[in-house]
Order: sequence, then C-alpha cells, then structure tokens
Amino acid sequence: MTYGVSQLGGDNFVKWKTEIGFILLTMDKDHSLRLPAPVAPVSQGTEDTTLAARTVAYEKEKERWEHSDRVALSLMNMTINPSIRGALDKEPKNAKDFMDMIESYFKGSDKANASTLLSQLVKAK
Repeated sequence: MTYGVSQLGGDNFVKWKTEIGFILLTMDKDHSLRLPAPVAPVSQGTEDTTLAARTVAYEKEKERWEHSDRVALSLMNMTINPSIRGALDKEPKNAKDFMDMIESYFKGSDKANASTLLSQLVKAK
C-alpha cells in the first residue's frame, strides 16, 4: 500500500479509484481529475486593463493544476501493478486521461470476462 491506496490488480478497480480520489482530495491535489487545465487569457481589445491581472491569476491556477496533475499521475503510477501498466498502450497527457484510459481498460476487461463466463455457462448445460 502506498499512502493507504491498494495496488491496482485485476479485480479492484472501483476500490482503487475511490482510494486514489480520496487521498488526492485530502491532499488537496485532485484538481486535475476534477477540472480541465486552465486556459490562458486573451486580450479583450486594445484597452484591456484586466489582462495583466487575469494573466497572474491564470499563472497561479496553472501552477496549482500542473502540480496536482503531477502528484495524481505519480500516485496512480506507484499503485498500479506493473503488468497492468505495461498493458496500457500510451503515455497519458494528464491524470484525468490516464484515469479514463485505465477505466476503459477495466470496462473492456469486464465485458470480455462476462462473455467468457457466459460462454462457459452455456457449455456447462
């Protein structure tokens, strides 16, 4: 266990996802899983007097979001069984995409497992 998070294996995705979310929430590092990346402000005309203040706010929020993303990705990577990590085909661009990729991997696995089980039940008759 890392930070109280079980290692993601073949049958505990829901528990693992819940634990990851809780730990990141308590660390105040769940921004990148909940919110999209902040977007840089653009000038609203030649006399935009708020651009500098909006840029400062954006830079602050961007740093907070990026730090949250790095922590979330690191925690997820540290708590995934290496064989599962190797089965995921690409490097994620952020923690939300990584979580979605893992979730789709397990949803696909559930469908395949259900199909295999159904096939075995039919053959057993």
